[in-house]
Parts: sequence; C-alpha cells; structure tokens
Amino acid sequence: MSTESKQMAGEAQTQNNTESGGSGVDYPTGCAAINSTGRWLDMEVKILELWDYGSVDAIAQGGLLGDSSGYIRFVTWASSDLDALEEGQSYALESVVSGEFDGNYTVKLNSETEIAEITGPAAEREQLAAGGDTAVALGSINSADNWIDVKAEVDQLWEPSTDSIAQAGLLSSRSGSIKFISWGGGAEWFS
Repeated sequence: MSTESKQMAGEAQTQNNTESGGSGVDYPTGCAAINSTGRWLDMEVKILELWDYGSVDAIAQGGLLGDSSGYIRFVTWASSDLDALEEGQSYALESVVSGEFDGNYTVKLNSETEIAEITGPAAEREQLAAGGDTAVALGSINSADNWIDVKAEVDQLWEPSTDSIAQAGLLSSRSGSIKFISWGGGAEWFS
C-alpha cells in the first residue's frame, strides 16, 4: 500500500471512528474496543492460543489473541505471506482489519499487516485481567471433564434442581455462552 493510500485510509478511518463516537486515535486498539467490522486497527497483544486450521487452505494461522482489555479471535490469511506468530509471545500488529465470524468480532491479519515482536518489560506486563493468559474463551470450549479458567460474566442464575447443586446459571462473554453448575460444599457463590 502506498504512503498516499495509507494516509487516505487513515483519514477515512479517523473520520469513521469520529462519526461512530470514537476519538479517531486507533493506536493501540484494545480487544474489548472492537465493536464494528471493516476497521483498520493497530494493536499490542499476546498470542493466547493457536488453533489447527490444517484443513483450511486459505488460513495460515488462527486462534486467540489478548490484551489487558480482553481477547478476540484472529486469523492470518495464507495469501498474506506473513511470518508465523508464536503462542505466548507479544506483538505489535499494525493494519489488521476487524471482521465478524459466527456473530463475534474478529481481527484479520492480511498482506498489509506489519508484525513486530514486543520484548523486555513491555512483554511482561499483565495481558488479561482476572484470569491471566490461562483464560479460555467460552466459545472455544469443545470437550467435557477438563479443568479450565474462564473470564466471563454471570448472565443468569437459576434455582438449583437438587440439594447437591449450590448454584447453576449461564456464563457469557463476547465469545459465547455456557451453562455452569457449582456443586454444594465449599463452593464459591457467584453474584
């Protein structure tokens, strides 16, 4: 992309952000602030999970990335010819595009994306509040009987159906919703 094209794209993005209530300043954009599609963004993130997209030729890499505001799904297009990202590493990403998949916002790395690894003290700062980088996105839970950490809000609380259940309800996040059960005994109560 030429310097003139990037300047025009930046001016259009600034106008779009200002019209939608944003400040017009997009660097860095936090994961939780992504609320529309088609925006060109710059982000500072940590790669939380990499997923296997071996059967999808168009996708070189994908998974979850996060910052102190939350986490979001990402894909890197195979045609973009970008260096592979490493799980657990922090990066400055310039010119990613916001998108949507299955009703949730995503970011897409493309041929215009620039990647710089963040090292030193900046890479050591806390990436996700309350749950750290061990938090699993609700939408990515696909197996039973595993102990995992999640970062979510209690969306609904239901009356327990038996005396052995202390609490039951629905947890929700940007990545999805899931039923939870807190068994009796020394269980911590949600509110």
